Amino acid sequence: MLNNKKKIKKMYILSIIEIILLILYVIFLVNEYSAKSVPIYIKILTFISWLMSFGIVLVIPHDIYYVRKINLKLF
Repeated sequence: MLNNKKKIKKMYILSIIEIILLILYVIFLVNEYSAKSVPIYIKILTFISWLMSFGIVLVIPHDIYYVRKINLKLF
């Protein structure tokens, strides 16, 4: 049981690090590829849409991990 809590804590820390890195990367991309004359609301909308789109890539490994974990408990 203790080992399971350590794994969950590691996955939680990994998730937080991934989210922070994703936010920083999307901020960098929006600043790098947008023209200076683009209004701020367009940059914010682009940030939100890219964040949700790229976030799927981070969610898939966690989904696979938790589904495998549940399936192993059932058998």
